[in-house]
Amino acid sequence: MKFNYLHSLFLLVLIWSCRPTDDPPNQLISDNVDEGIIFVKHSDSGVSFRVKTNNPGKFKPCANKPTFAISEDGQAALTLEQGVYWIDIHWANGEPLIQTVPVLVIKDVEYARKTVTTLKNLKQGGGEFALVFRHADASVGIDKPASTIPQWWKSCDPDVARQLSVTGIVRSQRIGKILKQLQVPIKKAISSEFCRAVQTLELMELGLPISLDPRLNHENANPVTFNYQEVFNSLNENRTSSGVLIASLHYNIYKNNPHWDIIRPFNMTDGFLVRVEGTGDPELVGSLPYFIWDLFEE
Repeated sequence: MKFNYLHSLFLLVLIWSCRPTDDPPNQLISDNVDEGIIFVKHSDSGVSFRVKTNNPGKFKPCANKPTFAISEDGQAALTLEQGVYWIDIHWANGEPLIQTVPVLVIKDVEYARKTVTTLKNLKQGGGEFALVFRHADASVGIDKPASTIPQWWKSCDPDVARQLSVTGIVRSQRIGKILKQLQVPIKKAISSEFCRAVQTLELMELGLPISLDPRLNHENANPVTFNYQEVFNSLNENRTSSGVLIASLHYNIYKNNPHWDIIRPFNMTDGFLVRVEGTGDPELVGSLPYFIWDLFEE
C-alpha cells in the first residue's frame, strides 16, 4: 500500500514538472527596444536609460564583448561614445539562462531604428534602395593632383594616389561578408574612378561588375563646387527596380547635402542608406556608421 502511494506521488510530481508552462518567454519590454536591440540616444553629456523585462532577471556587463556598467535592475547612467555595446541578462528561469543583448548608442535613434529594420528586410527584395559608402580606410600614400600621369586618380600606386590601408582592406571584406549573411540582394555596383573606391567594392566580393562614374570622384579629379546633385543624379540613373544598388565614393558628398546633419561625420568606411525613386532627391533611411555592422555579424 505504501509502495502504491509513493509510486502515485512520484507520477504526480513527474506529470506536474513536465506540464506546459503558461509563463511567457523572456522578453525585453522597454520602449527603447526594437528588433532585439536596445537603442540609446547619444549625448556628449552622457546617457541615462533603463531596460525593463517581463520576467525576473538581472543585468550585468557582458563577459566578453565591449560593455559598460549597469545595475542589476537594468539602469545605466554614464558617458559613452557612439557605438555598439553588449550587456548580459541572467534570467531567473527559461532558456537561455544568460542572454547577451546589443545596445546601440547613436545620435539619431529614430533613423537608426529604420535603418536596422530596413537592412534586415532587404533580403525580401530590396525595392529601389541604395547603399552609399565612403571608401574604406585609406592612409597609404597621398593624392598628387599635380601629377603628369594621365588620369592619375585611377592608379593603384601609393606613389601616385592614396590607397587603402590594411584596416580598409579588412573592413571592406567584413562588410561584404555581413551583406551576404543578411542576404542583401545587391544587383548593381557603381564607384568613383579612384582605386581606393573601386577596391572597396572589389574586396566585398559581391560577384558583380563595377561601373565607374566620374561624377562620384573626389574633388581632386572632379572640381565641382557642390557635387551632391551629381552624385544623386548617378544614383537615380543607376537605380534598380528590384534588388539593391551599392555605391563607393568620397567625403565630398557632404557638400550641399541636405541630410548632412544626420549622416555626419561620414568617416572612411561609413555610409548611409537611401531609397531611390528615380527623380529628385533620394529619401534618406538613415546613416551607416561602420560600427553598426557589429549588430549583424554572426
